[in-house]
Amino acid sequence: REEILRLAHIPPVKLVRPLPGLRYLELENGDEVRLLELYLTVTPRRVQWAEGQNVPISWSASLTWGSLRGDEVYGFEEEGKWISALLRISPGKTGHWLEVVAAPNSQVDVDALTEFGLERMSTWPKRPVYAAVREYQGGVLPALHAKGFEPYAYQAVMVKNTTVWTKDPLQARMGGVEKRAEPSRPTIALTNGELIAEKQPQPIKNLR
Repeated sequence: REEILRLAHIPPVKLVRPLPGLRYLELENGDEVRLLELYLTVTPRRVQWAEGQNVPISWSASLTWGSLRGDEVYGFEEEGKWISALLRISPGKTGHWLEVVAAPNSQVDVDALTEFGLERMSTWPKRPVYAAVREYQGGVLPALHAKGFEPYAYQAVMVKNTTVWTKDPLQARMGGVEKRAEPSRPTIALTNGELIAEKQPQPIKNLR
């Protein structure tokens, strides 16, 4: 399940210094591959199976066409260039979107990351800001609530795969075919020099 939160308006925010380790992500740098690692880290296996184990469409779309739409995607890098947190902001005609994702073992300050995102959006047209948080991303909720986000709606984001027993269609077709009566092939035996079927009655001679 995914919870949608809404911020009616962006409050005045102080100028946030660039966070150490935060970098603007671009498709040309191969960042989509590293974002897949983050997705596989924060997403339960059953959800990965339901979603095809792919980078979320919103992430890849922002990397590919973000500069044309005004989207901004930032990644928090730790040692080894591993992206352990994501910030994505996207402008809209009726409302803006903010997304914060952090791995359980990330060293990022989620509060500071959220505030940095709101600061970047503060110059955009004055519209509500929405944020979507899945139930397994509980560490992000306190930071959003602290900034004034309130519950707005819920939506299901995972399809449960079920298994149903079915008959083999070939077996079903063969079962429906009527059995045709085929002429029997009696066994032939030689009796008194004559060919006589064993299942046929033999001539009776000399009743007396």
